[in-house]
Amino acid sequence: MEYVTISDGDFDRIDFTPTIIVGFYRDTYADRFQDAYRQLKNAYPDVDVIGCSSAGNIANEIPYVETKEQFPIVYLVCNMEKDAFRVDVVKEHETINFTPMYRQMILLSSLPSGYLESILSSFSVTLKKPKIFGGVAGVSSGSKAQPSLFCNGVFYDKHIVLWGIDAAQYAVEGMSIHLFRPAGIPLEVTKAEGNTVLELNHLPVLDVLEEIVGKINDAVVGRFGYPFFLQKHHEIEWREAPLASIVSVNREDKSVSLYRPVEVGEYVKVGIMLSRQDQLRRLGRLYGIAPRKSMALLFHCIGIKENLKMMEYLYLEEIKHHIDVSFTGVHTFGEIGLPAAKDPSDNIFLHNQTISIAMISEKDKA
Repeated sequence: MEYVTISDGDFDRIDFTPTIIVGFYRDTYADRFQDAYRQLKNAYPDVDVIGCSSAGNIANEIPYVETKEQFPIVYLVCNMEKDAFRVDVVKEHETINFTPMYRQMILLSSLPSGYLESILSSFSVTLKKPKIFGGVAGVSSGSKAQPSLFCNGVFYDKHIVLWGIDAAQYAVEGMSIHLFRPAGIPLEVTKAEGNTVLELNHLPVLDVLEEIVGKINDAVVGRFGYPFFLQKHHEIEWREAPLASIVSVNREDKSVSLYRPVEVGEYVKVGIMLSRQDQLRRLGRLYGIAPRKSMALLFHCIGIKENLKMMEYLYLEEIKHHIDVSFTGVHTFGEIGLPAAKDPSDNIFLHNQTISIAMISEKDKA
C-alpha cells in the first residue's frame, strides 16, 4: 500500500494511482476543495474522495498545525485495494445495514447528535470488538458556515460518511486520548433541557461546579476548558468515560450548556487537567499498538487547538518521533474512538476535548 500526505493542490507529489483520498478543508475553502476533486477525478477516474470541513488542519510536515494560509486543505492519498474497502453515505435517522467491513471503519459525521451516539452504540452491540475512529466536521470559530461532509462530488450537512476497511487485508489500530482526569464524586443530572444542565444533585450546576474548580473564567469557557466526564451509569470506570465540553455559562439561572445534549439521570464528574508528565505517559500507550509502518488520520478537538496552542505541536512531534507514520488531521467538534485505557472496553465513544488517532497499515501477507 502506497500513501502520501499532501496539502492544498500539491498533486504532483502523487506518483502512484490512488483509490481512496481523505481530505479536510477549512470551511471557507469548500469551493476550492470541489475544484480539486474535479482535477483528481480527471486524473484518476476510479478514485473515491471523501472529506469534511474543519476548524483547522494538520499535515505531516513542519509546523504540522495550520497557521493562516498553511494547510487550508490537506489530503491523505493511498492506493488501497478496491475490494478491501467500501464508502457509504447515511442520512440522519436512516437505518444502517451492517456488513463485516464495518468492523474497521473511519466515520465522519456532519453533526454531533443523539443519532450519532445511538449509531456508535449499535456498532458496539452488533459487531464484535469494532475498531471505529473518526470525528464530527468542524468550522472555524465565529464562522457562519455549517459543518459539512463531502463524498464523491457532493456536499452533505445531515449525514454520516462510512469508510469500511477489510480486516483480512488491512489493520486499523488507534485510540482516543484526552488530557483530563475525573475529579470528585459522581454527580447526577437532576434537571436538564437539551444541551443545558440546570441542576446536579438537585443543586444549581454552577454552584456545584465552582465549589470544585473555583470561580469559572469566561475566557477559559471560550476555549472549551471546562469539560465534564459524562456517562449513563456512575459505577463504570470513569477514566474511560467520554468528555463533553462546557460551551457557555448563564449566571442568571446558574446553568451551563454543553456541546451535546444531556439527559436527566446521566452522571458527571468534573475534568481536571493532567500534569504534562501524565499526559505523555498516556500518549505513550499509543506506541505499543502502533504498526511498524502506517498512515494515520488524526481527529483533534477544537478545544485541543484552543487550549494547547503551540503545545499541540509538541504532541505531534512526540508521535512523529516514536512512530514511523505519515499523518493527516483535522480539528473537529467531537471525536470518535476507543478509550486510551490499559484494558479498553468494547464500546465506541463520541468524545470531546480528545485526540483520536487511527493508524492504517497493510497486513503481512506471510
